[in-house]
Amino acid sequence: MGMEELQIKQDLVSYQTQFKNIKNRLIQHYPDYINTAQKKGFRNAQSALNSLYNNLTILEAKINAQMSSNTSVIKKANTNIRVSKSRYMSDIKNLNTSGRVNAASDELKSDKYNENVEEYLKTFFSLFGIVLMLQFVRL
Repeated sequence: MGMEELQIKQDLVSYQTQFKNIKNRLIQHYPDYINTAQKKGFRNAQSALNSLYNNLTILEAKINAQMSSNTSVIKKANTNIRVSKSRYMSDIKNLNTSGRVNAASDELKSDKYNENVEEYLKTFFSLFGIVLMLQFVRL
């Protein structure tokens, strides 16, 4: 938590305490306010309550403004994270594809080489066999 958050928490605790005290003062001076001419204590408590309400309204506005600011920052960061993630996934896919092709290419080359050699040998022995048969037939 930053200093501002700690200050806001302390202010809220202070406001709670102030509210309890103002409430007790209102309850204490209400009978005098209704039944006698001594209205000063109750009116002082009312003005303190209005002041507390104004302070709470200002604090609420500050908190809402900070939340709006944080929301825009979070949305921008979220977009940047999505873009970075898609680039990362694309790079991983490209690396894996290249790696697989390169890893498989040697095996495929050797398989193709073995297949070609096998065909060449079959063709050679077939031709050699035909040549030998032709020599036996001419004799």
